[in-house]
Amino acid sequence: VSGLENVVKVSAGLEHAVSLKSDGSVWTWGKNNRGQLGNGTTEDSRVPVAAKEMWKITDVAAGMFHTVALASDGTVWAWGRNSYGQLGNGSNEDSTTPVKVSGLSGIVKIAAGMFHTAAVKSDGTLYTWGRNAYGQLGDGTNKERNSPGLVPGFTGVLDVTAGLHHTVALKNDKTVWAWGWNYSGMLGDGTRTDQNKPVQVAELQDIIDIRAGLRHTIALRSDGTVWAWGGNEYGQLGNKSALDSKAFKVPGLGNIKKVSAGMY
Repeated sequence: VSGLENVVKVSAGLEHAVSLKSDGSVWTWGKNNRGQLGNGTTEDSRVPVAAKEMWKITDVAAGMFHTVALASDGTVWAWGRNSYGQLGNGSNEDSTTPVKVSGLSGIVKIAAGMFHTAAVKSDGTLYTWGRNAYGQLGDGTNKERNSPGLVPGFTGVLDVTAGLHHTVALKNDKTVWAWGWNYSGMLGDGTRTDQNKPVQVAELQDIIDIRAGLRHTIALRSDGTVWAWGGNEYGQLGNKSALDSKAFKVPGLGNIKKVSAGMY
């Protein structure tokens, strides 16, 4: 990628990408129709451009048409499409430059879904905002939010990931919980019923990493094996099948250190 060095983190949205350099600056490229590059324009870019006024950033995440950044002071910043309030600044207006997410501090993890966003606080609580038609905010409602809201009664969270319309969390006891859209069984609870509150992924323990795709979810176990569940129409679960499935161990994989999931 032209002109990029000292990169420590990358993330990819639908048609744009974001990278974080070791100096804390954020660089983006690709489609920019909703301002998802954060450089103050809506012009696409075939080379990396700097997101405006982004310094001392420690993590980045790309949603479908929006981008999110975590600053070293525990605040969260976002830019791009905001039709459902996924930027979390109390409005529903797109922004071509980073805006501060309202009322958040002490954040240690971030995740961006299609039209929703999530953040884990240092005390293990979880905050979500944006679209909620399928219950993907996990607050027991199906009402969208344009500012962060606490996922009630849900604590001990270590990490979070977001898919198309579902959200998945890893707790400090190494169990996995999910909520939102469940069309292909990507919540892993043995049903295809949407859930607006967290439900535990059945028979899955000792997990250390999680990632959500469009309609599937994958997890890394501490023994280096990979587990997958949900939609499988293109073989994205890796089990030589095209059938949706509950959580199972992906055959032939061991000593894995990190996992990631794309659209399919």
